[in-house]
Amino acid sequence: MWKRIIRTPFFLFPNYARINITETQMAKNTILKFTLFVLMIFFAFLFWWSIDSAINIPGASIWLLPIVWFSCYFVIFALGVILIREAYLAEIAILLSLLLSMLFVFNWIHLLVIVLAFLFLTVAVIRIRKDLHLNIKISLWKTIRTGSTLIIFSLSLIVSSQYYFEIKNSSNEKLIPKFSMGGFSQQISSKILMSMYPNLNNLDGDNLTVDQLILKTGSNQTGETNTANLTAGQKEIILQEGRKQISEIIGENVTGNENVSALFSDAINNKINNYLVPKLTGNSDLPILPVIMTFILLLTVLSLGSFLSPLWILLADVVFIILVKAKVVAVSKVMREVEVIE
Repeated sequence: MWKRIIRTPFFLFPNYARINITETQMAKNTILKFTLFVLMIFFAFLFWWSIDSAINIPGASIWLLPIVWFSCYFVIFALGVILIREAYLAEIAILLSLLLSMLFVFNWIHLLVIVLAFLFLTVAVIRIRKDLHLNIKISLWKTIRTGSTLIIFSLSLIVSSQYYFEIKNSSNEKLIPKFSMGGFSQQISSKILMSMYPNLNNLDGDNLTVDQLILKTGSNQTGETNTANLTAGQKEIILQEGRKQISEIIGENVTGNENVSALFSDAINNKINNYLVPKLTGNSDLPILPVIMTFILLLTVLSLGSFLSPLWILLADVVFIILVKAKVVAVSKVMREVEVIE
């Protein structure tokens, strides 16, 4: 098998390296680069789609799926920048993967954000390849980190832009998150009931129903100490009156089978939301709210990306090592000329 000496056409580094590659290795390189090309576009589409779903589909995963696809895209992006030798091919893959966001938000300002992000990513690519060129020994951990901050920042810009243009015409009530204290409010309501009615201590506060509460408190008001001494008519009168009073307190009809702690917990959460949402929204036509929410999202994505990026870089390094061990990627040692000061 004859060997060819080829020149690696890296962007801005025409003399990146000269390596001996067999015909078999060239075929593997071709398959690998087009596989990375397709995967970059594929994971980018899933990422932008997950963002759209998180915004518009009730019950969709708000964070999990976007983080998963963001992680996959970052890893493939890093590997593509390093392993796709043709600079123009890598740049096309990056640009196409970013433009897929336009499928969900068709807006010229959003397109300008994508172009700006693409320019930042180009700078990141230059940094990564320059570091790879200067390394005596290949270290993807160090190399990818040189451009990881710009990569995360660029993608965060597009995420925030897509989010803004998808929610900017939504009602403010939809934009404001609902507040819930969860089990904490159940504990509060249970403690309040026990303090108000000490005779409930012998009942299971977590499983206490509305009818049990009414009968226990209502029987004392009739002068009875045991519900067994009440007639069926007395019980029904007490239950009807008690359900009516509780319904007026919490603002919804009750049947009597509801769990008291859960019922009052929901009532507390609803009161909080009914009070805070109008305070936060103020004027229903407030135009600044989508901007504020977008800025918060940008900071959140930046922080989360910075926190997870070491894991993504490590994963990219592991994949690279596997490719080398499987002989899909060949690592060679070459002689090259460098300038020194004598």
